[in-house]
Amino acid sequence: MSDAMIGLRDRTTEAHPTRNFTMPRFSTYRVERNILKLVNGSRRKAGLRDMRGSNHLARTARRHSRAMADVHRVYHANDAGFENVAGFSTPVSSEWAAAKEFHRLWMTSPGHRENILHDHNNQIGIGVVRKGNYFYGTQKFDYSPFGSFSTKGLVLGVIVITALIFLVLAAVGT
Repeated sequence: MSDAMIGLRDRTTEAHPTRNFTMPRFSTYRVERNILKLVNGSRRKAGLRDMRGSNHLARTARRHSRAMADVHRVYHANDAGFENVAGFSTPVSSEWAAAKEFHRLWMTSPGHRENILHDHNNQIGIGVVRKGNYFYGTQKFDYSPFGSFSTKGLVLGVIVITALIFLVLAAVGT
């Protein structure tokens, strides 16, 4: 399967036989969303806040996962920063099972687990690519001083503060 077959909106993949099993067709986007749920569940158990998904980090993570799939090898990017990578060809029956396998791989590796449970990281981008029966996954982590605020919340906050400043200046000027 070529990378062109993995679109940004509908990244479903076809099943391909390998050895004695054929994996079902399913969406890598749903795998990514399920990984985020598992990551945040692990963080809550550790007493940490949830991470917010970042579209920018997810695009970067997907790009790296595609690059790994192209060479059929798992490796860290040169500009890795806080990054987790993994790959597997274990038969899975659903998006949830694929997400659980990635999460298991990352949580049983001390360095990868540390990235997930690092209290400073509050943003995550997840990219999963499937090539045949092989899955490649990347997690990119970052810190935002705005924490888990959404962009809409940030814009609304700036508007409210600006309005308050104008009200105070108008009151002082009269």
